Amino acid sequence: MMEKIQGTIEKKEFSEGKSEKGLWRRCVFTINGKKYSTFDTKIMDEFAVDEFVEMEGEQKDQYWNMKTMEKIEEPEIKHQKIDGKNPYEKDPVGLAVEIFCELMKFQPIVEKQEIDEYNHEKVMEKSIELVKQAKEAFE
Repeated sequence: MMEKIQGTIEKKEFSEGKSEKGLWRRCVFTINGKKYSTFDTKIMDEFAVDEFVEMEGEQKDQYWNMKTMEKIEEPEIKHQKIDGKNPYEKDPVGLAVEIFCELMKFQPIVEKQEIDEYNHEKVMEKSIELVKQAKEAFE
C-alpha cells in the first residue's frame, strides 16, 4: 500500500553491491525517524540532509521502498491567540502534574516510607517553574 509522508531528511546513507544483474547502488533516506530506500540515482543526487520533502513509497517485507520524492515548502506553525493568549491543549496545572509525575520517575529508587514530603514539594516547584518557562516562551 502506497503511503505519502512529509518531513525533513535527517540522514542519507549509501551502500553498494553486486548481484546477478550487476552492480547496484542504494540510498537510504531517514525521514521522521523511518528509513526509506531507493535505487533511483536521480533521487539520490537531488536531495540532501535537512531538506523538507514529500515522499511516496510502499513497504515490501521489512523494507520501505521510495517511489517518488519532491522538495516542498515546510509548513509554518502558527500560534493562534485567543483574547491575546495562546491556547493550550492542556491547562498549566495539568501540565505541571504531568511533569511532576515524569520527574518523580527519575528519583532514586527508595522505599516508599523514605520519600519525604519535602522531596515532593521540590519536584512540584520545579514542575511549575518549567511550565511557566514554556508558557513565556510561546507568548
